[in-house]
Amino acid sequence: MAAFSAIPRNLRLMYVHAYQSYIWNAAASHRVRLFGVQGAVPGDLVIKAKGLLLADESADVQSQSDSQETTPVADEPTLVTAENAHEYSIYDVVLPLPGWAIKYPEHQVKTVYQELMDSDGLSPATLDKHPLKEYRLAGAYRHIVIRPRDFSYEWMRFDDDTLPLTQSDTDLIGEKQAPGSVESGEHVALKLAFDLPSSAYATMLLRELMRKETAAGHQSTLSLMKTAK
Repeated sequence: MAAFSAIPRNLRLMYVHAYQSYIWNAAASHRVRLFGVQGAVPGDLVIKAKGLLLADESADVQSQSDSQETTPVADEPTLVTAENAHEYSIYDVVLPLPGWAIKYPEHQVKTVYQELMDSDGLSPATLDKHPLKEYRLAGAYRHIVIRPRDFSYEWMRFDDDTLPLTQSDTDLIGEKQAPGSVESGEHVALKLAFDLPSSAYATMLLRELMRKETAAGHQSTLSLMKTAK
């Protein structure tokens, strides 16, 4: 612990929050495998989705706070029952980041939290008992499915695959003209534009759209295949 404490505090907390995300990702994958994405099921926790101002934004604010251990969870989730399940969509379903101030779903997904944390010598009940305050994690909630906002697309043709098809932030600041489509270009590209909230990632949206693996190893293989051609 002494060696770990020598790391700058912000970097130390990144490791802690990465562990929370690791548990959350495993739980989210298990939830989808068990129940799919057609809607809320009894035992789920829900917080009504509100455009881009989603519950996971409170998690992002919390994770960056210097006093996460005392930050209250912003939204209280509702437990889904057989009687109220029809009132919620998959976009309302949340799962917790592990912590002492959150609730866990009341179905099989809860065991994912218990088993993974047990394997690391942790438990939800002890997350408020660490001797160092900065590791006493309150937890938060993230929606398991996000609907992107302001989604648009454009088909573009081009010849030179080394040139960018979009403007960078530097281009925008410098008011550089946006790349245009070449009418008789040899190659075809699909350019997408959309907004996502904190803790939601464009790589995952592209994976779901294209049904292609996004792991670094797979992408490296694709690059090698292209080079070989």
